[in-house]
Amino acid sequence: MGATNVNIKRNVNDFDRLEKRLAQIQRELAEDTELTQAQKVKIFMLKLGHYTGPETGLVWDDQTGKISIASGWHADADGNVVKD
Repeated sequence: MGATNVNIKRNVNDFDRLEKRLAQIQRELAEDTELTQAQKVKIFMLKLGHYTGPETGLVWDDQTGKISIASGWHADADGNVVKD
C-alpha cells in the first residue's frame, strides 16, 4: 500500500474535500482505457492510502464513497482526528 503522510492533520471539516478527491480519482481511472481493471484497483488503493489507513484514523467506505473516523479515534474540540 502507498505511504501515508502521518504528519498531515486530518480534520472532520476536510472529509467532504477528501471524498470529492477520491471520487475524482475513481472517475479518472474508470475513463482510462489503457489500464486493466486490476491496474485501476491497484492505483486507487495506493492513492487511497494517502488519505486513509491505520495511521490517519480514517476509513473509506467503498459502498457509500464516504470517509469516517476509525474505531479507536475521535474528533477533538477543533475537529482534528486524534487517537482515543
